[in-house]
Amino acid sequence: MKQSVQKVANRYLAKQATQGRVAMNLAPSSGENDTIRWHCYRDQIEVKDLRNAGKRGQMVDIVTLYDLDYSLTDEAEEAVARLIHQLPRMSIQDVAEKFQEIVFMSERRAQISRNQTKGVNVAPAGFKPFEIHGKDVYVSAEWDSFRVKNNADQFNEPTCIPAIRGGKASIPVFYRWVRDNQRQIPNMTYREVLDAMQKNGIDYHSYCAMD
Repeated sequence: MKQSVQKVANRYLAKQATQGRVAMNLAPSSGENDTIRWHCYRDQIEVKDLRNAGKRGQMVDIVTLYDLDYSLTDEAEEAVARLIHQLPRMSIQDVAEKFQEIVFMSERRAQISRNQTKGVNVAPAGFKPFEIHGKDVYVSAEWDSFRVKNNADQFNEPTCIPAIRGGKASIPVFYRWVRDNQRQIPNMTYREVLDAMQKNGIDYHSYCAMD
């Protein structure tokens, strides 16, 4: 019988709460600490090691515990519920060890996969995207992209994005500029934002979104 990670954790927590052992809380679906970021999906828990996040030429390790949507042993269910609530205090090494224990407890119904992705494709711990709605300009700054839109020209909708060639290196520069000027940007015009980008050496491509 299939069931979600959330239901497994909540059922165990409800049982524990009736016995006065733990407070009743919903299991978190995602989060991070200084070294890991986790996501709980319907049938798996994915954890990224953030030590190389945001670094060029480095790789980020990803460990995933999956096949959790099938009936697990009571011992494995309890371990999954405890794990989800312990994640804020864990390292990637702690997670890997707990995953191995759960696989054993589940009589190998649960499985583990290990993968890697480029460090530059993963936002570092504590990263916060920006979205600014000004009178004449809209600005968004993500870890891997940015967008500037001219709200004053609704007919043409001039829009600015990273340059196709060389623009990737400008994305973190733009992010830092937005972070440092977030109070001034709502009162700036589209032209003033583009002038500031040029002054800071940010490579961009500007086009009319209505073309």
